Amino acid sequence: MDDDLEGDQQTSRSATLLGDSVEVRTRLEYIKDRITKGPVPLKGICLVSCCVAIAFDAFALIADFFTIHPMKFILTLYAATFAFLGLLLEFNHMYCGPLKAWINVWLKLLTRVWGRGLFYIFAGGIHLSLKGLFGYLCGFTLLGSGIACLIVSRVASRKLTKLHDRIVQGHTDDLVYVRQVFNRYDKDNNGSLSVPELAACCKELGTDFAANELVAIFEYLDKDFSGKLSYEEFERWWTGADSVAYDRVPMV
Repeated sequence: MDDDLEGDQQTSRSATLLGDSVEVRTRLEYIKDRITKGPVPLKGICLVSCCVAIAFDAFALIADFFTIHPMKFILTLYAATFAFLGLLLEFNHMYCGPLKAWINVWLKLLTRVWGRGLFYIFAGGIHLSLKGLFGYLCGFTLLGSGIACLIVSRVASRKLTKLHDRIVQGHTDDLVYVRQVFNRYDKDNNGSLSVPELAACCKELGTDFAANELVAIFEYLDKDFSGKLSYEEFERWWTGADSVAYDRVPMV
């Protein structure tokens, strides 16, 4: 009778943990989407800002060409180029394509909402330098979009850190078992593991992090860039003694 009751409790506990894990993973994906893409209303604001700027720049380029203002024409061309790039950035996240792969390799800054926020602020500054009613209108619109991106990214990053801290706090308190698993992957018995080995070790311990996230986290913890982490370094993260800037972790 007691064995049956204990078995039922264990099953119930396992089901609860599984449900918590699914909930956490779903929440993580939601927040990551906010950090990399941003909410739909924000994307709409950025798209409208870029479209308005491009429309103004097109008319301004024609006017500058026929009125023979070469310096202003070049400045307007720069402004139009940045507005067009902003438009491509937002459409890139809607439909994806070759541009996404190119950005991921050469312009990683723009894979985050805060990076695009800085981009829009810079583009807004160029439009403000054009002066005039429409120049100020486009400039302040792009500046507003950039500031909104920074705010959204900051809020999402805080939520991501809190959720990851919750994952770490939920790790097992049985450090003896943790050490046993760590030692199992330490083939040469030197008290440290490579980053891929640590990722595999952590997965065996039942973490909610994805494999690529674990690799990025341990690379972040590897302060001396040795490519290995000692058990003491790992335990400090595992128990929550060391924190990680999780918003810097790759989200692919």
